[in-house]
Amino acid sequence: MAGSKGKSPRAQDAKILGGAEVVLLRARLAPDDLTRTLKERGAYVRTLPVQKIVLRPEDDPIVRQQLENVRQQDLFIFVSRRAVDWIEQCMPKVLQVCNDKEVFAVGPATAAVLSHHGVRVQWPAREWNTRGLL
Repeated sequence: MAGSKGKSPRAQDAKILGGAEVVLLRARLAPDDLTRTLKERGAYVRTLPVQKIVLRPEDDPIVRQQLENVRQQDLFIFVSRRAVDWIEQCMPKVLQVCNDKEVFAVGPATAAVLSHHGVRVQWPAREWNTRGLL
């Protein structure tokens, strides 16, 4: 018989995770093989739903109003290069509006992504962090 003390490999694995807490992000809350296997191995599984983001078309009145709100701003602070990429995908006109405004970036990677998208960046003069903005 495989395994020590006569236990099958499956029985040995039964509590290998010893009550570890595992958080799974799922598009739906239906049980699946991963959830079931983790529970069988002794994990406490917490499943959280992931929301699906659906973009509105650029000619949607809500999108037009939000873009107008953006145009009213004088200063933009970007703290994440991923946020810049997300904005470029969702509302590319926002980055176009930024060219007439003061734009600050926290971190050289964020500044580089903004520059890549054609946005002129005034980064913190002393430090590449939020303290440098102050």
